[in-house]
Amino acid sequence: MRADARRNHDAVLEAGAALLAERPAASMQEIADASGVGRTTVYRHFPAREDLVAALVSRVAQDVVAVSTSALSGDGPATEMLRRLAVDIVALGRRWSFLREQRDDVRAAVTESDMLFRDWVEAAQARGELRDELPPDWVLAVTRGLITEAIEEAPTIGVDRAGQLLADTLVSLLEPRRS
Repeated sequence: MRADARRNHDAVLEAGAALLAERPAASMQEIADASGVGRTTVYRHFPAREDLVAALVSRVAQDVVAVSTSALSGDGPATEMLRRLAVDIVALGRRWSFLREQRDDVRAAVTESDMLFRDWVEAAQARGELRDELPPDWVLAVTRGLITEAIEEAPTIGVDRAGQLLADTLVSLLEPRRS
């Protein structure tokens, strides 16, 4: 894609994300206006609204992988990495919450992040930093469920509080039991 076409594409995605977060029923014309490009340019990149939404789902997946990689690849105790992941993922989830109706598509798109997390759990268990009696796939499933609930509660209790509660819950569930 040429540089100007890439800029237009990205501008439409950013405007679409921002506008749809405010008003999920926003029209393609409104998205074109907000992005600073013409309606025909929007339709050249995204022939149908579903194409724009699919591109936004793909962007969510990229963001989730980036957040997960950043949180889980650092140094330090596993519990601190879990805390960082929890806070960052709730904030990200709130940003993209307008895609709630595409939850199945989003879940399918974040497979790379799921595998990254599962592998990290397995390695942390092997190091004795997380409870090892819980199967990594179970930890992944429970974590996904808790993340979903934290994102749903964030508008009521605040993004920061939801992220902190998620972090505290994950650490209390996964930290090795002290004898």
